[in-house]
Amino acid sequence: MSALPIVRRTPKNLSRLVEDIDRLADLDAWYGFPPSLTIHEMLWHPTMDMYNRRDNIVVELEIPGIKEEDIDISIEQDHLIVKGSRKQSSEHKEGDQFYTERSYGEFHRVIHLPTSVDEDKVTANLKEGLLTVTMPKKKKETGKKVKLESK
Repeated sequence: MSALPIVRRTPKNLSRLVEDIDRLADLDAWYGFPPSLTIHEMLWHPTMDMYNRRDNIVVELEIPGIKEEDIDISIEQDHLIVKGSRKQSSEHKEGDQFYTERSYGEFHRVIHLPTSVDEDKVTANLKEGLLTVTMPKKKKETGKKVKLESK
């Protein structure tokens, strides 16, 4: 049995609107800016998936081309915060690039966690451009029975 790909359908008019906005936002076409001055150098957001496992919350972010030392991961008030930067290859000289769609520079993701996690047991792994952050859920306190004392 083979798995079928998931296809997200966009209404025809909405799809055309998105294409029109993309075309209008193409600064290279409007002003002839070199790629180094366009949106590719601004803050960008890596794509991510979040999974709710029985005992863990797992977040996966796609960050190819980024080294471990260029990533900062923290948890603050039920939010996972991932920051970092992707540097453009030094093999390319300024003005040498004809076209680019990859984003470079700083990135920053703040992800609201659906439940509290045990901050001391969080682990992170970077493998083949996929950052996986595994956060054990905090055990819910079930309460305590109070014994009634008579006077």
